[in-house]
Amino acid sequence: MRPGSTAGLCALLVAGVLSGCGTSEVATPAGESAASMIAGPLDGSGSIEPVPVEDFVATEPAMTGGSCALDAVNGGDARLTSVKAGTEVWFSGWVADDDKQVPADALFVFRGEGRSYSIPVLAGVARPDVAKALSSEALATSGYNLLARVDMIPGSYALVIISGTSTAAQKECDLDARMLVVE
Repeated sequence: MRPGSTAGLCALLVAGVLSGCGTSEVATPAGESAASMIAGPLDGSGSIEPVPVEDFVATEPAMTGGSCALDAVNGGDARLTSVKAGTEVWFSGWVADDDKQVPADALFVFRGEGRSYSIPVLAGVARPDVAKALSSEALATSGYNLLARVDMIPGSYALVIISGTSTAAQKECDLDARMLVVE
């Protein structure tokens, strides 16, 4: 392989992966990689504590709705990720409800065969690309960066975002990604 061709191949691979993520055609901002979009806490404290996953039990089946994307897991490929149980994992992407607003109450759900888990989605990361692509200035801060401690039973998990969790009108957005948790 020629020197320098690896970087070009990696950039092409990342662009291809990102173009297939989520349920909308929003890419990362020009000149930014998915890994560069992982930022620290929004309060400016410079440190962030991982959020432990909690058991998730759906009280009602959620209807399909909203738009979302998972741009990166630990700064890399988001479509199929393998992580060790008990480790800390970064998830970054964006979320919007059916009204093209940032949902106030959303959960990032790890849906397993026998057991599911969740962490709260706290959007607030600047995503001017999403606002432009979906023609909604309200989505300018639709990005999320989540640091989770995946204390989960080993297995395969589908990744989804459920918004409207405090209402009866819950909507589920499929992130089109899976995570394999191993011992």
